[in-house]
Amino acid sequence: MSLLAWIHRLVGSDAPKAKRIALRAPSAHVEPSESVDVEPDAALPQPHAPGVGHLDRDGDESETFTAAQEELVARIRARIATGRFGFLLLPTSAIAALAVANRPTAEVRHLVAVVERDPLLTGEMLRIANSAMYSMKFPATSLQQAVMRIGLRSVRSALYSAVMKSDLAQSSVLTVYAEETWRQSQSMARIAKAIGGVLGFEPEQAHVIGLLQDLGKLALLTVLQGEMRSADEITPAVVRRVFREFHEHAGGVMALAWKLPKEMTDVIACHHDFASNTTESRAAALAFLAQQIDLLLSTADDAGYESLASSEVFNALGVADDGRWEILDHARHLWHAAEEALAIRD
Repeated sequence: MSLLAWIHRLVGSDAPKAKRIALRAPSAHVEPSESVDVEPDAALPQPHAPGVGHLDRDGDESETFTAAQEELVARIRARIATGRFGFLLLPTSAIAALAVANRPTAEVRHLVAVVERDPLLTGEMLRIANSAMYSMKFPATSLQQAVMRIGLRSVRSALYSAVMKSDLAQSSVLTVYAEETWRQSQSMARIAKAIGGVLGFEPEQAHVIGLLQDLGKLALLTVLQGEMRSADEITPAVVRRVFREFHEHAGGVMALAWKLPKEMTDVIACHHDFASNTTESRAAALAFLAQQIDLLLSTADDAGYESLASSEVFNALGVADDGRWEILDHARHLWHAAEEALAIRD
């Protein structure tokens, strides 16, 4: 069964409720939450690494590249063209856990029996269960308590997050870039989930779209690590250029290697030019909108954020003019609540 299939089946009638907005798309109206749940320990944007900034922002005219940096980009382009570049495969423990979680009759004890074999996954489940969103009077001290507290639906996203985080943690020279990539993935996942229900997506489906859309950046960090000949070759401008040019193609290859369902693979491979995505255009548009919201709020580009209301992305999503600002205001409120939570935590 595909990822989107079990998300559609398992996420049902418990969508949060608030104001209804005008949509043109022939999809179910799901009302967004008025409140913003904040989870600073597990799924909120982390602070930008000093000197790195948002890795999707456009470069300025003053950016130049040395001959060594141009050669680095050329080597990466050649590796990408072969389709053979290093990246982390889904570990057998995660594959087995997802297989159990996908079953219609999945039980907590069966999932625990698989996850507990992997210390990384076990630690991630306990960390999330004891974060601000899920924590109760008493901490979860066992994997079974953690899974019961999180719920089987959220466990699926947590499994993918754990694998991505593990892969990003393997970087050394590129640590600050890995941290920003992780921050952005988590932020886009939260934004997509917050606005996805309004747009006819199931919340967990939207969350996974936001989380995995830039999967290719994981592979590219590995390629950068292997191809650089000097740490001086790596600058934010170089990383941004490599991400911008190659991340969708690399992501599509990685999604196939992870055996993600075709629906998700198509979004990962083509979401910036969502209009050209002929198979998953609305999901690609949601991914692009979540990315733009995080980018423009992260860079404090107020004019750019206001211009989103007239963007073609809302046409692709079928949102009428009178509903666009409600979505954007909701997303901005969520994003700033996350930033405030981080400021309090730090």
